[in-house]
Amino acid sequence: MFLTLSEVWCTIIFVKLIVVRHGETEENKEGIIQGHLPGTLSPLGREQAQKVALRLQQESIDHIYTSDLARAADTAKAIHAFHPQAPFIPTKDLRETYLGSWQGKTKQSLGLNSATEYTNTAAYPPEVETREQLYARITLLLERTTRTHSGNTVVFVAHSGVNRMLLSHVKGFGFQGVEQVEKQHNTAVSIVQFSLEKIWVVEQENSIDHLA
Repeated sequence: MFLTLSEVWCTIIFVKLIVVRHGETEENKEGIIQGHLPGTLSPLGREQAQKVALRLQQESIDHIYTSDLARAADTAKAIHAFHPQAPFIPTKDLRETYLGSWQGKTKQSLGLNSATEYTNTAAYPPEVETREQLYARITLLLERTTRTHSGNTVVFVAHSGVNRMLLSHVKGFGFQGVEQVEKQHNTAVSIVQFSLEKIWVVEQENSIDHLA
């Protein structure tokens, strides 16, 4: 089918996506598994939120989406303070992985550490959100974002597990390859672009230069 030049440009989607993890929480400090619990930013976490907000101050941001969990939403509010014109949109779609009966317990009490946390899936409680379910949630959100925000710069403020899965998709690893994406630092910034050729390009990943 032949398309006119104007029709071709109408079909092209281009989105700059800035992905941010929330600041440190009191629960992070204690090794408590949060999942869908709100979490409370620690004093350091609030400082980190201000620093990442300053890092993004000069960005031309059109929309800010945030997990509706407090630790992410409070981080996003610091960013929004410099971009009051950008719609501020809390969403369950950016919540951390649901971890069921593990939530509120320490990793130590469950025998988990950074090496085993995501690998021993057989030990997960049955109600835990699976990798496949999380992947489906994130890819659906990305598809909707690229379709509705053509030409925009969009911020996602979320969580390590969510951001890792997003980056795993963008880098072509799928949900099976999420372990190839490193754990996200508190207020780490990753920048990806959906190109004119409908290809994801990673510009920056897990950057915490603003905390130096």
